[in-house]
Amino acid sequence: MKNNRRLNGETVRRYARIMHAGGWNLTHQGIAFDEKGDLIDGQHRLNAIVQANVPIRMMVTYGVEHHDGEAFTIDNGQRRTTLNIMQISGIDDPVYKSMSAYIACYLRWKVPHGRKAEPVEIIAYIERHYADVKKCYELTRPDISGGSARINKMPALMGAAILAAIYRGENENALFRFCEVFRRNDVVGCEAYNPRHALNVRDYVRDHKYSTDVYNRCESSIYAFCNNRASLHVRDNCYPYIASMDA
Repeated sequence: MKNNRRLNGETVRRYARIMHAGGWNLTHQGIAFDEKGDLIDGQHRLNAIVQANVPIRMMVTYGVEHHDGEAFTIDNGQRRTTLNIMQISGIDDPVYKSMSAYIACYLRWKVPHGRKAEPVEIIAYIERHYADVKKCYELTRPDISGGSARINKMPALMGAAILAAIYRGENENALFRFCEVFRRNDVVGCEAYNPRHALNVRDYVRDHKYSTDVYNRCESSIYAFCNNRASLHVRDNCYPYIASMDA
């Protein structure tokens, strides 16, 4: 691996997770050797195969012209987003398109030792939990008739907390009322709830960078609203998640 860039451990781990999950498919992108037999593309993929300990089929290219000191064009492309991959895969379901950011936040901030999820992991998660994710979509999707879709769209971190509340079994009418107060200041039908929780957390999310503490504040506010608590407190009866990319 003459003159290869320094190995990035996180990239290797990310590739290995995808490979181990069965999400690494045969494409035109593989590994390449130059005319001298030196590996010039694929060190992260090869190290990931070792780490994942699974067999992977790949294209192998030999004899690529490469001379010291020349500009090289391998791996200079733009990384595909989750929505890019959905488009390429022909996924046109609005649940997948609208909920990908929420699921990414859920997997990052809710799951213990969470991390940034790969697009294939986000898509697979939605597929496995489609019924509950669709409930979250119905509760949080923008109501264009009520104003700008951008204004009415639920922030990703709050959408993730709504999904957790669905898993926890919160009353769907209470969750609907929470979303109406949060998005549109609409307190009609909130006699059994305390709208202050939704309004306060809306300002809190807007003024703070995403973090585990902010996510926990979102979940606590939803719980306090749905159960008509006077103040925030440690949540109980939370959905039993596990320390992986699933819950």
